[in-house]
Amino acid sequence: MIMENDTSKKESKIPNLRTLKSDSSEYIKKKNISMLDMVATESKRKASRAASRTEKNTKNSFLKIFILLLFLMSLIATGAAGYLIVKQKTKKEPKVSIFPSPVISPDSERKISADEIPQIIEEKIPDGELRYFPVVKKSEEGMKILTTIDFFKSIGVSPPVGLLNSLGNRFYLFVFSSSANEPVFVFKVTSYENAFASMMRWEKNIFSDLGGALGINKDDIKKSTFKDIEIKNRDARELFGENGDKLMAYSFIGKKYLVISFGEKSLEEIFRRFSSPRYLNE
Repeated sequence: MIMENDTSKKESKIPNLRTLKSDSSEYIKKKNISMLDMVATESKRKASRAASRTEKNTKNSFLKIFILLLFLMSLIATGAAGYLIVKQKTKKEPKVSIFPSPVISPDSERKISADEIPQIIEEKIPDGELRYFPVVKKSEEGMKILTTIDFFKSIGVSPPVGLLNSLGNRFYLFVFSSSANEPVFVFKVTSYENAFASMMRWEKNIFSDLGGALGINKDDIKKSTFKDIEIKNRDARELFGENGDKLMAYSFIGKKYLVISFGEKSLEEIFRRFSSPRYLNE
C-alpha cells in the first residue's frame, strides 16, 4: 500500500518537468502547425535579422567613405589655398634681360667689350654663319649692353650729329663668315630722311672711322668712291677702291633700319634674313 502511494507521487511529478521538445509539441498541438512550419518561420526570422545587419553595415560603410572623402577634399582645398598664398607672397617681378634678342636671329652669339671689337675680324667662325656680338660694359647692376651713342664714344668715332639724332638706342654688331669675316652693323632708324642725308655727308670719312675701329685699313682709301648699286633688289651705296675693290656698303631696310657692312656677302645675308619670318624677331 505504501509502495503504490510512492509510485503515484512520482507519476504525478513527471508532467511538471518541461523541456523544449515538450513545449514545442504542446505549441504545435495548440496552433495546429507542423514542425516544418516552425523551422521555416525561424529561418525567415534569422534571414531577416541577417539582412538588417547587412543593410546597417552597408550604410555605415557608405557613411565612413563619405566622411573620408570630405576629409580628403578639405585637405586638398587647404593645401591648394596655402600654396597659392605662399606663391603670391614669394612672387617676384620677372627679370628683364639686359641682352634682348637682336632684330634678326643669328647662328651664334658671343658677348664682347668695346676693346675686343678689332679682334672679331680674326674670330674663327664657320663659313656661312652669322654671329652676333653684343657689345657690353660693366656697371653697378652687372654687365650692360651699350647704347648706340655709348658705342660710338667707346670706339672713338664721331658720326654726324644729325645721324646720331636719327638712330635709336639699340644697335647690333654681326660678323658674317664667307671667304673672310665681314662685319656688319644694324641700327634702328627713328628718322629716315635725316639718317639718309647724314650718311651721305659721312661717306668721305665713314670707312676710316668705322673701318679703323674694326682694324680694317686700306691704302687706296683716299681715292675711293661711293656708287649707287642694287643688291638683292634693294638700293644701296657701295664704296669702291681705286682698283675696283669693294670696301663697304650701306643700305636702308624699309626706312626702319640702317645696315652698314664691310662686304657684299654680309649685306646680302642681312637682306635675306630680314625677308624671312624664320629669322625676323620684330
